[in-house]
Amino acid sequence: MPKVVSLFLMLWLLSCSGSGPTNAGGQGAATEASADAGRADRVVFEPAQGKILSAQPLVIASSEIIQDAFDYTLGSMDVIPIAGGVYTLKGRYLYAGRLTQLSGSTVAVLSQLCQTMGVSSDGSGTRVWWRSHHTQARIEALAGAIAAGHRDIHCVMHVENQNGLPFYLSFDPLPVSEADVLGSVATKKAVQASLMMLSVKSGLVLSPVTLLKVLDFNPQFETVRALGASSHTPLYSMETGLPCAFASGSQTVVSNPELLKESSVSFEGVQIKDAVPASIAGKRLKACSGVSIQIKEDLVKFGFTCGTYQATKNEGLEAGCQWSVLLANDKDPEDEVQVTFGMPRLSYLGSMSRGWMSGKDAVVKSEINPIRLKSIALNGFNTSQVAFLEKAFDVILDVSPDVYRQDFAGYMKAASLGTTGACAQSGVMGFASVGGNSITLCQYMFGSGIDSPSAVVGAAHTIVHEVRHARGFFHDVDRPAYEPCGGTAFANVFDHNIVAVCKSSYCPLLKSSAEGSYLNDINYSLKGDDRRFAGLCKQWQTNMGFSDARIQAGR
Repeated sequence: MPKVVSLFLMLWLLSCSGSGPTNAGGQGAATEASADAGRADRVVFEPAQGKILSAQPLVIASSEIIQDAFDYTLGSMDVIPIAGGVYTLKGRYLYAGRLTQLSGSTVAVLSQLCQTMGVSSDGSGTRVWWRSHHTQARIEALAGAIAAGHRDIHCVMHVENQNGLPFYLSFDPLPVSEADVLGSVATKKAVQASLMMLSVKSGLVLSPVTLLKVLDFNPQFETVRALGASSHTPLYSMETGLPCAFASGSQTVVSNPELLKESSVSFEGVQIKDAVPASIAGKRLKACSGVSIQIKEDLVKFGFTCGTYQATKNEGLEAGCQWSVLLANDKDPEDEVQVTFGMPRLSYLGSMSRGWMSGKDAVVKSEINPIRLKSIALNGFNTSQVAFLEKAFDVILDVSPDVYRQDFAGYMKAASLGTTGACAQSGVMGFASVGGNSITLCQYMFGSGIDSPSAVVGAAHTIVHEVRHARGFFHDVDRPAYEPCGGTAFANVFDHNIVAVCKSSYCPLLKSSAEGSYLNDINYSLKGDDRRFAGLCKQWQTNMGFSDARIQAGR
């Protein structure tokens, strides 16, 4: 699983570096904050005055979570105050014990923590809501302020009852104790994730030098699933182009160092805002400077030469290039998480692929191969693609004959080559209509036409996966009632059998590719779902020698 950058790690790094906000006067803070807020919803402040300065904490007698602050970008609760009554929102404030010592630019960013919150009340109860998930810029500003000693930062909501008596609710953007906050049934996870929560602690000293009122903002309550509530496993595409190859007699020099390799990684339901190089275990390889990165919406494309890839091996960490990526929720751009991903491992022609060129002849030509028997209609494939499909079906029939009999034989009537629509997208291998009797295999699945281990495994797995769809199965993550690996994830039995069951002489040549295929699909069909580690999925994982961490990392 990609690593989510911890706010506590940021605090440690900032404290070690000694960096932090610069001091500025109180009046200057309000003026500079207004000037520095470069967002479309520009933040404007005014010094706190009036009833808020004499407000008492609104003590809550009981509460009920309506929208969990961990699972959603906004949290909401129905609360019953001890004082009872009907409450009206009068203002939103940024609170800091040493507010005048924060720079205006820091205040401008921190105030954005306090923009989106509200209250409604009808006498029978009071509903409170607030933004719990924030942008990385706000989290970093908070980390910097706390590292500089500003540990009492809160968002304050000023409310008044029907008699005009002032009260306040406070929200902690960096809670440290589960007992001090409300807003989620997963309180421990919410605290660990540094989510802003409704505070039940009192004792804030409300004064003109600790409060700044946030003006000119009209927040709306929304229901959007938060990015941080699930894992964000990168989906790697197969690399394209000819395979890298060792020079004759060498294990450190490639014969085609200038050959360009291209691949991509995508994340579902996000916009990728940035990708920057990151170290692995404190080490950053020189070779990684030779890897190019392009960002397009939810896709990162990277390119490197065979020479660059070999250089990572020669530096002692094969494929040891990693990037830190900022992901934004495509339904709520203020919800951001930071994850890391690395480059894929390659199979060289000089190793597995070269062995495959001679070892593939050991694949038994099945007497019931539907391509060889012409028992299904083939639409749009050229001669070499048909031969490639024939080889893929021979492997399926040898490695997983039960799967073929269960899902394919007697049911599937046709296979077509796809070049447009979904198949025009990089990385799409195939698709099928649920409950149909045909599958579409994309041009991308055939890659450069090279008959390599990764190509054969990729094609065979794609066929098994799409046939599962045609037989009426959905992606497991979309069907919580499925048993572990009971949906399209059942296609991973093919990869499992190559690694843990197959005794044919060619199977060791396919092992590495099958492992990569399994790791990719288990996180595609069961993205962020703990069923990956249960039942049949767990049995396969154990047989293949994968740890939970390896499954989560997806590589």
